[in-house]
Amino acid sequence: MVTYKVTVIGAGRAGNIHLQSLLQLSSMFEVVNVVDDNPSQAIQLLLSSLKGIRLRPVKETDAAIDEADVVCICVPTPLHEQVILRALKRDKHVFCEKPLVHTLEAVATVYDTAEQRGLNLLCAMLRRFDTPAAKVKQQIEAGELGTLLNINQVNRDCPYPPMSFLQRSPNIYYDCGTHDVDLALWLMGEKPHTVFCMGHAFDPSLKGLDDHDNGTVVMQFPSGAVSCIELSRFSNCGFDQRFMVHGDKKSAGSISQPVDVYVEMSHSGGLRGSVLRFDFAERFKEAFLEEWRHMYRCLSGDESVLVTKEEVISVTLTVDAINLSMHTASPVSIDHATQTFCKKT
Repeated sequence: MVTYKVTVIGAGRAGNIHLQSLLQLSSMFEVVNVVDDNPSQAIQLLLSSLKGIRLRPVKETDAAIDEADVVCICVPTPLHEQVILRALKRDKHVFCEKPLVHTLEAVATVYDTAEQRGLNLLCAMLRRFDTPAAKVKQQIEAGELGTLLNINQVNRDCPYPPMSFLQRSPNIYYDCGTHDVDLALWLMGEKPHTVFCMGHAFDPSLKGLDDHDNGTVVMQFPSGAVSCIELSRFSNCGFDQRFMVHGDKKSAGSISQPVDVYVEMSHSGGLRGSVLRFDFAERFKEAFLEEWRHMYRCLSGDESVLVTKEEVISVTLTVDAINLSMHTASPVSIDHATQTFCKKT
C-alpha cells in the first residue's frame, strides 16, 4: 500500500481538523510539514507530542511543498489561488478547503493547470462526503424519490465565530452558504436560474462588515423545484445542520446528529431529546475522514475527483448571484451558459 506524503499549509482551525484526520489515516498518508507563521495553540500542542512533522515558517513554503506528494491548503480564501498554483506548478496534487477561489476566472485557471499537469485538485465540498447525503443521492439517482419538488436545509452554526474570523470572511453566504448551495445543486442534478436572499446582522459588531449572521436563501431550478436554505450564526443547542429532499414518491434527508443514539423522551414536563454535537468538526468528523479516503483513491487511480471544475464554477456563480441579491434585496437571474447574472426587473 502506497503512503503519500502531505504538507499542510495553514495551521488554524481547518488545518487542525485535517491534520487530525490525516493522522488517523497513517497507512494512507504521512504528514511531513505544517506551514504557518502563527500556528494555533491546538496545533502547537499536537505537534509537540509528535515526531517527524516539521512546523515551518511561510518563507519555507516552497521547500515544504517539494517534500510532499499532496498539499493540503487551509489558508484564508484570498490566498488560495496563489498557493494552489504554487503547488501545482511544482507538480503536487492539491486538496483545498472551500471556497476554492473567489472568481470564475481563477476557478478555470487552477483546474486547467491541474489538468494540463495530470494532477488531482479536490475542492473540499464536505457535505457530499457525509454518509446521509451520499445515501440520499443514491436514492435520488435510483428514482426512489420520484420527481424532486423541493429541498429544505438548515445550517445553524455553533459556536458563534470569533470576530477575527468574521473580519476575514466575505460574508455568511460565501462562508457557510457555499456548502449548502453545493449540496442542493448536487442533489438536484441541475443549476438554479433564480436566487433570492434576505437576512440581518443581529450582532451590532457586524454592521460595519457588510455581513449577516442570520439569513435565508431561496433558489428555483429549471424543473420548477425550489431549495430553501436557512443560515444562522446562532444555535442554542449545538451544531444544528439538517436537510430534507421532498419528492412526489418519497422524502429523504438527515436530522442533526446527536452525540449518542437519538432519544426523544416524553414526560410531564414535555419532550426532551439527546444533546447535539457541539460544532461542525464533531458533526462531520467521519466526513472529513471520507474526504481524505476519496483523495487517496483518486491518487491511486481508483476514482475520479468527485467535485468537478464545472460544479465549482456553478456553485461559485450561484453564490456570487446570492451576494448580489443580498446587496440589492432583489431576486437575481442566473445564466449558467454565459456565466452571468443580473438583478431581475
